[in-house]
Amino acid sequence: MIPGLAEALDGLAARGETMGYGVLARALALSGAGSIARLTQALEETMAEDAASGRPFRAVVCVSRMDGALPAPGFFAAAARLGRDAGADRGGFVLRERAALFGRSGDAPDGDRREGPSAPPAPTPRIFSDRKTEAAPMTDGKLNI
Repeated sequence: MIPGLAEALDGLAARGETMGYGVLARALALSGAGSIARLTQALEETMAEDAASGRPFRAVVCVSRMDGALPAPGFFAAAARLGRDAGADRGGFVLRERAALFGRSGDAPDGDRREGPSAPPAPTPRIFSDRKTEAAPMTDGKLNI
């Protein structure tokens, strides 16, 4: 595991934000040849931990520079290997995973989601990528990129 990765993913989730792989790699001080490969390997390890614990994939907060809204294809391959195949609706799969992840509360028992009048409002997800546009809010379940 890369030092600080779990904390970075948890922080992004708590704030309802996403981040590009390259931006995350730099934030974790990963550099040089193979830095993204090391990051994606570590992200797949977190996905295995999340699947084993029945949690949403924290790696869903990472977005591909090519798409800007969805994780890279390796995320979907790993999800399928772990029993959560996105099928043809990758966008819907990501929205569902993010909704479950962003709606989680660390102070709820077993990380359960809190719902109802006592639940805090869900954060508005923001996207941070390698593009010149640093952030794009998500409204009505659709990414505004």
